Amino acid sequence: MIQYKTEQMTVFESALFQTTSAVIETKDCVIVVDPTWLPHEINEIKQHVQEILNHRKLYVFFTHGDFDHVIGYGAFLELNATFIGSKFLEHHPDKEEKVQMIKQFDHDYYIKRSHDIIFPELDIVVTENEQHITLGETSITCYFAKGHTNDGLFMIVDDSI
Repeated sequence: MIQYKTEQMTVFESALFQTTSAVIETKDCVIVVDPTWLPHEINEIKQHVQEILNHRKLYVFFTHGDFDHVIGYGAFLELNATFIGSKFLEHHPDKEEKVQMIKQFDHDYYIKRSHDIIFPELDIVVTENEQHITLGETSITCYFAKGHTNDGLFMIVDDSI
């Protein structure tokens, strides 16, 4: 399932739609981007994170609120992750619909998950475009990315990692 790997980043690719999830490592934190799709795939991402985390802080970054991008949220609650997303994700107008889409998908394909299916609650909310956020000693800059969805967000991690 690992599609690409460097010293600082591992990209996981799902069997479904070739959807990707990234795990970024800095000296003081680990950032997971959109942990997604099938239970064994989310578990592989989670296991990788547990193997590399050591004493670093864990962050989970959501690029947008489509159900396939937030499907792994519940799996990272027990790891005491800090969750990051846009103000548009925080105030998503269809949260319950997205949760129902996950539940319907799981029902249709007889999928059982070991974590609760709930829409993400954010700890860090990006409220403005080009917002700088400091995660320990790691700096990220977040940009709104409306287009595919109204709640789209991407980040650039300081290149000093």
